[in-house]
Amino acid sequence: MAPSRPLETSVTDPSTVRHYAENLIHTYATLADGNDAEALGALLADAELVFDGGAPVKGRDAITDLYRRAGKPGVHLVTNLVVEHAAEDGRVEATARYSRWELRPRPRPTALGRYRFRLTGAGRDWRIARLNVVREWQEHQDQRDSR
Repeated sequence: MAPSRPLETSVTDPSTVRHYAENLIHTYATLADGNDAEALGALLADAELVFDGGAPVKGRDAITDLYRRAGKPGVHLVTNLVVEHAAEDGRVEATARYSRWELRPRPRPTALGRYRFRLTGAGRDWRIARLNVVREWQEHQDQRDSR
């Protein structure tokens, strides 16, 4: 039996592009679920992170600090992934929907929104270059609106 060789991937292969997009956005959500600020900083070290059109946060230390201050454990459910890609330059644009839940003291939704993200990469080396988190609803908004 011949030894196995690493899978050669191409930015033009839609299934490969989708695989990396899914893997990276679900990795982000899993790390956010555990409030792992260090790992989020590492994952997004080369990225530009934007929440709700605010000022971009860049760099591993700044992103780690942001999640240390603002992160709370929860559960992110990611759905409706749509991937588009530009085959020539290796840039990939994608969107996904998310819902964020807190489980204690009882399960309840706390946010709904979209991720808009750009990946760059080739072969097995893919990274999130930009992540825009767009919150469309948050629990405290609903409380303000009901007054």
